[in-house]
Amino acid sequence: MVASRSDFAIDWRRQLQLQRSQDDDNVPVKPSRSHVQLRPSGALATADAQLLDRIRQGDEVALDALMARYWSELHAYLDHILQNPDVAEDLVQETFVRLWARREQWELAGSLRGLVFQIGRRLALDERKSIRRRLTRLTAHRSDPAVPTPVDLLERGELEQAFSRALGRLPERRRLTFLMARWEGLSHREIAAALGISIQTVANQVTTALADLRTALRPFIDSSDR
Repeated sequence: MVASRSDFAIDWRRQLQLQRSQDDDNVPVKPSRSHVQLRPSGALATADAQLLDRIRQGDEVALDALMARYWSELHAYLDHILQNPDVAEDLVQETFVRLWARREQWELAGSLRGLVFQIGRRLALDERKSIRRRLTRLTAHRSDPAVPTPVDLLERGELEQAFSRALGRLPERRRLTFLMARWEGLSHREIAAALGISIQTVANQVTTALADLRTALRPFIDSSDR
């Protein structure tokens, strides 16, 4: 049986009290932006290269450090492009999801900051185009809603089963944070207060959860693009 959205929503509430009493050694707490030291460009370039090497090797602590360094700045930049802070935050999250998911492919021609901002900018521009396309479709087909075919319904059921399995395989804290953010609609600040962790740790957990789920569901994502 496929677990429903409400089942998982109840699940995170049941886990919350237990989670508060568990050791959080495996979740790196993010330093605040004020703790990041400014360095000469040469030293920063070396640190960037070392950080990317660690990320390529699957080091989640290195990903945390990268997010601490550039999260706020990237959010301000994408908000300037989109004029929507909520969408900008989603795309900041997606930026780090993509960087992590494709970590073995990146080559650092310039700075790591430049790479992060390049990914984010591309996502923001794609989002603007997507908004225009959605508005066009809504205008053109407002009186002609699409009716799902039997094949569509079958594929949807298979996707839901695959998603339930992938969600169940996430580490408990990661799954809990993801459910609170994406299904309950709680802000990072609200989740941090509920779980007793930093806001940036919440962002880290959601980012890694999204990357894990995307990897697990890649066959479905790839087939939908064909």
